[in-house]
Amino acid sequence: MKLQQQSLRLFWLLLFLTFLSSHGKAARHANFSAKDDYYDILGVSKKANAKDIKAAYRKLALKYHPDKVPDDEKEKAEEIFVKVSEAYSILSDDDKRKVYDQYGKQGLEMMERGIDPNAGGFGSAGGGFGAGGGQTYNFKFNAGSAGGHTFQFDPFSMFQEMFGAGGMGGFESGNFKVHFDGFDGAQFGGGGARPGKPKAAAPKVDLFKDVPNVTRLGKPKYPNEKSKYLWLVVFYDYQHPRSEKAKGPIETLASKISGSYKIGAMNCGRNKDEANFCLELGIDLEDLPQFAFVVAGQHTFYDDSSKLPNARQLHEFVTQNMPTDNIRNINSVEHLQERLIEPLLHPSNEKHDAAILLLSDKYETGAMFASVAYQHRDKFLFGESRAKNLVLAKEFDLKRYPLLLAFVPAGHGDEEYNDEVDLVRFHNHPDLETINKWIDRLHTTQSTLGRRRRQRRKKAGHDEF
Repeated sequence: MKLQQQSLRLFWLLLFLTFLSSHGKAARHANFSAKDDYYDILGVSKKANAKDIKAAYRKLALKYHPDKVPDDEKEKAEEIFVKVSEAYSILSDDDKRKVYDQYGKQGLEMMERGIDPNAGGFGSAGGGFGAGGGQTYNFKFNAGSAGGHTFQFDPFSMFQEMFGAGGMGGFESGNFKVHFDGFDGAQFGGGGARPGKPKAAAPKVDLFKDVPNVTRLGKPKYPNEKSKYLWLVVFYDYQHPRSEKAKGPIETLASKISGSYKIGAMNCGRNKDEANFCLELGIDLEDLPQFAFVVAGQHTFYDDSSKLPNARQLHEFVTQNMPTDNIRNINSVEHLQERLIEPLLHPSNEKHDAAILLLSDKYETGAMFASVAYQHRDKFLFGESRAKNLVLAKEFDLKRYPLLLAFVPAGHGDEEYNDEVDLVRFHNHPDLETINKWIDRLHTTQSTLGRRRRQRRKKAGHDEF
């Protein structure tokens, strides 16, 4: 009985070795070392879920498609593109992934042959690495070609299937011409002639083309760390039915907000560059639409993806994430002197035109003041006293809340506060537009006075000399 089992193991081993030696007649092939780990190729961990694996493939396939790179880089790009496609074809299949994790590439080839890897007498390959280090395998791209039992997958067809039906426009067969946003894109060659009737992409109108108060964004025009405004951005693909459902809430919100933040729309399906840019921002192109609040180029994503938010939920999401780190907490006259007046008069780095203080009866910083402080962060210092501070209310003879004050160098304001600074009071209705105009006038006035002061000092220095 023992001799019979050994003979059976030897039979399977010889059959497997014969199978390995039969690879050599692939019509189109690339060589992959058994040391190439599929997880490493895609840049994911061995615990990655299907969504992470798919996102990694999409990002790398777009980056290394041979028709996306210059001619002198095509050969290297195609080699990487094929490796990425091969890795995805295995790791996206639960059965193949399980065999690969246990037996490596040799186990996969036995599986493809119809051989149970467990019957071959091989132990675990460990971590997805093939046994027998250094062995080279050939992978055939065109299904149906002669040349033995090889993995039969076409990376270009895989690319077409992934992006053609999933929001990257419509790919045609053959050279599968790409249609993006109503105009033709690049010709994607290299796939060879493929059967089937070409499918032209049905032209659609961009969802946010003519929506008031919604700015269409793109890679050349996207908020970064230097942006003056706060942004709520919707990432979408106008080919996705679910993306169309985001139009209503965004339109409603755009018609109601007072301007404390701007609304942008980013079409990730417009072309390859925009798709790549969305991927770089961390957008899952298979999970659109997505919403993000952008502050100085940093994204905070709306994380409830189980259902689309309405306009109110989006507004609450923004207001809850308003930046307040540049607004100083002022609870006493001492705080005012230390945290606003001293930094204004004796700056440690950047010089500011004025220091602005809000006295409020609210317990939290409002979205309007947070927006104002963010927009003018480079030229002004900002402080806030909340919850009806009686000491400061008496200090500034407050009649009603809110009270907005600006502190400027002595001699440059409407009323004297102390020997070092004057006061400028805001007397109008506290809406965002009026406050911004008031601050802009302060900037113009202080810039003009500062320029005159420097000119007088320069002239006095020359006269003294």
